[in-house]
Amino acid sequence: ASARRAQLRAAHASAAVAFARSAELSGDDERRVRRMAAAAQAEWDAGRPDRAREAIARALPAATGELRAKLLHLIGVIEARAGNLAEAPAILLQAVEATADRSFALELLQEAGEAASYAGDIATLVEISGRQAAGSAVSERDRFLVAMGAGWAALHSRQHGPADAAFTDALDRASSLQDPRALVWAANTASAAKGLGAGLPYSKRAVELARTQGLLSLLPMALHRHAQELLWTSQFDAAYAAAQEGYELSLDLGYGRGGHLVNLAAVEACWGREDDAREHAEQARLIGRQTSFNLLTDSAEFTLAFIEL
Repeated sequence: ASARRAQLRAAHASAAVAFARSAELSGDDERRVRRMAAAAQAEWDAGRPDRAREAIARALPAATGELRAKLLHLIGVIEARAGNLAEAPAILLQAVEATADRSFALELLQEAGEAASYAGDIATLVEISGRQAAGSAVSERDRFLVAMGAGWAALHSRQHGPADAAFTDALDRASSLQDPRALVWAANTASAAKGLGAGLPYSKRAVELARTQGLLSLLPMALHRHAQELLWTSQFDAAYAAAQEGYELSLDLGYGRGGHLVNLAAVEACWGREDDAREHAEQARLIGRQTSFNLLTDSAEFTLAFIEL
């Protein structure tokens, strides 16, 4: 009960401690595993991936059914954002096979497709997006995810008319969502479908909601997308401020520096601060190579080429 009260006030670190202690005091195996899984999620929400991994390692061996699917989801997300990106899609697809929840399966497929995209594995992205497009939708969020899957599958199959129609449908549905993770996806989709910078309204709401909900694990991602959207609309001061905040937060959390470094470098290049831009871009390129984050590597090299131009 103490952990749940802490979650309501976005005190995720306190919730993690309470859930873990509750698990230690549980005599029933099923309750102990469920409470340790809740501790793992709270640790991740508090922006502590290493502690989340430790809690998952304690819970996963005895977890079955939907609880196992949720833990695999959490592992996959942590690998995608704070580990080896190339390993994330396979883990997330394991979670898809473990769940009977159709809405959850759609979210897992979206996360897996995004990880494949960032790793540069377009063939896997197309396959996953096709599965997502064929999924069963229960809620408006589900219909948003189905439409997004259809859009990405069509786009990478060079079917531009169907892709545009699916993306338009997805973005119409995104306007009513209050989920910061979904809004980050919507911002990415808008800029891909409507032109760079078109995702700004979605990224702005994503940052606001991530702050309000105290989701430290998500806020750096929302700030990264928001800085990109601001950069693409030539709002350089605001873009730099968002990138700086995201970078400083990523240092505190111990993961996710690369994307913010690229955004800093891109603004610095536009301002003519060549030495700073080169340093930040090179740092980002190294992180991309170390984590299989091929899109990050490409973005860093694009920025270096922009400096040369």
